[in-house]
Amino acid sequence: MPRIIRAEQKEYGETKKKYQFMLTPTTSKKLDEMADKLKISRSEVFEQIMRGKIDINSY
Repeated sequence: MPRIIRAEQKEYGETKKKYQFMLTPTTSKKLDEMADKLKISRSEVFEQIMRGKIDINSY
């Protein structure tokens, strides 16, 4: 299922840069599920978790 909302590049007052992370298949699946449920990209899920906007204990 495609994500609907993509964050604006300067939404957080800075331009995003591309990084790579290695994840286990289980973590990758969980990230996909969260992104699908919230209708945002995987990278935006990670961004919001790191900024405290998503409570990971809810998932």
